[in-house]
Amino acid sequence: GRYDAKARSQAEKVVAAEYKTLADGYSVFENVANAYFSFLERRAMLEVANTNEYEYAVHLSRAEDLVKAGEAKQLDLLRARLDLAQAKEEVVNAKMKVETSAAELMQAIGLNASEFSWRETIDPDRFALDLFSAFEKKPFSAEQAFSFAQTNSPAMRIARSKLRAASADVDYAIADLMPELSAS
Repeated sequence: GRYDAKARSQAEKVVAAEYKTLADGYSVFENVANAYFSFLERRAMLEVANTNEYEYAVHLSRAEDLVKAGEAKQLDLLRARLDLAQAKEEVVNAKMKVETSAAELMQAIGLNASEFSWRETIDPDRFALDLFSAFEKKPFSAEQAFSFAQTNSPAMRIARSKLRAASADVDYAIADLMPELSAS
């Protein structure tokens, strides 16, 4: 009975480890999805900031021409310069946010941001994913990010190691049930 109880206990540990692995998988999925869509949002906001900067540069050029022609006041020119300066500031802020969100995405999928460049690994506008043999040469998708995180995320590595340890404990408990022979 003692061996049966120990084997059942170890089997329950395996089941618990499997559920823990599933729960960690959902947690990793949530982290990767949040980081991925935040990255895409930041990239879109950068495009908006770049477009605004271009539009304000055109507006400044027109304001300068109107002032030269005497059809506008200096105040209009100053306002156009201020708008362009603010747009340039927004571009810088948007670039910083893209860098931050890219680093967060790389961390979520288990890559060290100091060892890899996000432009070569997760940039959806490039086909540089051939560095990873598991990825096809196509834009980086949310599904790929989650797939990569399942194998590289620290939380998933820990969960899988606990599952292997629980499985080994079951094997040990079963081995304890076997009879022992001695030469004596």
